[in-house]
Amino acid sequence: MWEKIKTNFRDASAPSLATLLHPRSGITGHIRELDICDSATTTDGENRVVLVITAIPRDRLRRFESTCKFSALTFQVLLQSQRKMLEIDIWGSFSTPGQLNLVDLDSEEHHTWMGPLLSEVSTITLYVDRHEAPGDQISNGMKSVSQYCPKIRDLSLNAASTKNPYDVSVCAILAHVKDQPIFPNLTFLRLFDLKIAATANQPIHESLNLSNLKGLQIEWCIDQISLLEDISSFYTRNTGQLEELIVILPIQMKKRKRTVQAIDALLKTCPKLTHLQLDLSMHGLIARDSVLAHCKTLTSLMMESGMSEGGNYFPIADITAILKACTKLTTLAIDMPILELGSISDPADGFSPDGEYAHVLVSFVCISHLIVSNKALGCSLYTPRIDSLSNTQSSSD
Repeated sequence: MWEKIKTNFRDASAPSLATLLHPRSGITGHIRELDICDSATTTDGENRVVLVITAIPRDRLRRFESTCKFSALTFQVLLQSQRKMLEIDIWGSFSTPGQLNLVDLDSEEHHTWMGPLLSEVSTITLYVDRHEAPGDQISNGMKSVSQYCPKIRDLSLNAASTKNPYDVSVCAILAHVKDQPIFPNLTFLRLFDLKIAATANQPIHESLNLSNLKGLQIEWCIDQISLLEDISSFYTRNTGQLEELIVILPIQMKKRKRTVQAIDALLKTCPKLTHLQLDLSMHGLIARDSVLAHCKTLTSLMMESGMSEGGNYFPIADITAILKACTKLTTLAIDMPILELGSISDPADGFSPDGEYAHVLVSFVCISHLIVSNKALGCSLYTPRIDSLSNTQSSSD
């Protein structure tokens, strides 16, 4: 109890805050994960955050998260009192490469003592914003994070700009990384709301170490064809450990068919996966053989193809072939048309699984070890994010 706290201290009542901070309550001694939400949007809220951080016993905290920016000074307090954190997800000067300045104590002396305090961090979210700093400065910030946090295995890159996140070209920023890849121990890479736009002069594997990558997650990103092709090319020449692939495409995007083809190519060249989740919206379907390439290892398969009047669904033959070949599946979610099965209150008279899709659904149920989500019933288990920002992109093939 009390190991995870998620609250907005800005709005907390004085009695509630006093109870939380009172030594006799014993609450702060149990806190391991702290999410301050939007507390730091006001000075009073940020001051309350500092009170809570300093009330937590030294080196107790393992995870810290904030959905809004807070000052470098507050981050200093966090680092000085909590030196064994494993996960950091904050929108602040440290986690937004390229935004530190002299006012925020950006000096060699500052970095010298700050670095060792981050040595245990293994999971971090970095926010990048080309509006605030040039690409080379952001790249240098990432290099610093890689240096100060040598144990990082799980890296998330998010767009920091709320005005136009697609102005961020991730690969153009990473192209400034020379000599050797950063984040050498990377096992999970997650990209959200970004313009990837790989550059021809430096493939992604020369900037980030992909040899140990076990998970790749790309959500609501545009211009990802070159990235997918670069990773496919890497796996044709190198061995890898990729086990999990998640790709969720934005609803509005350019070069839809080529993007789906690039996903197909990656599935045919990457190591055998245990978890595959694809949401291609209404941009098309991947080839059946791309899934069957992983039939001996897949334990979880989720494929959403977008709900449309035209019926953008996998053919019966493809679903049947996947079901027969992927014998290790324990979780399955595939879009199917809405089925009229009749009344199930009186199965003897009312339940009538007519039609090919209905018979496939019945065969799902007969597999005892398989968990079938409501996607197989024609409902959407995973609802893709519909964002007004993503709708600014024109749609074309």
